[in-house]
Amino acid sequence: RFRRLFQGRRFNSLEPEVLLAVHVAEIEFAKPQPPPPPDVRGLAELLQSCKLQDKLAPALRWCAKKGVESVEQLVEVEMEAAFARSLGGLKEAKSKLLLKRLEARRAAVLSARQRPGAPKAPPSQPQGGARERGKRGGRGGGASEPPLPG
Repeated sequence: RFRRLFQGRRFNSLEPEVLLAVHVAEIEFAKPQPPPPPDVRGLAELLQSCKLQDKLAPALRWCAKKGVESVEQLVEVEMEAAFARSLGGLKEAKSKLLLKRLEARRAAVLSARQRPGAPKAPPSQPQGGARERGKRGGRGGGASEPPLPG
């Protein structure tokens, strides 16, 4: 009824625009889709080398859930077996191949760390030996000496 009464009429005498009414039959509100999981460095290549490309989506979801950002990180934190199990339904040969390729990655990561010039982790505790003199008794009447270079 509204449409019949006002379709094509001007809004007011000062404006040239006219009303165009349309009938809306239905409005559907869709839930927003979750964003795709972030890319995990080396994962697609690893799965492709094992002919497991079809497992990329669940593998990416698992990595996102566990906070794994790369295949190197996956082997560094020793989560290979949990990762293989998470892919579910892998035949024994595919599972063993995947674990073997992950073990090869682990060896590559470890050998890269042992190369000369590779960054080494800082020591967790100071390397001892050097003590300050003058703090506990020692010689002298209360005058402290500068610490020894260590």
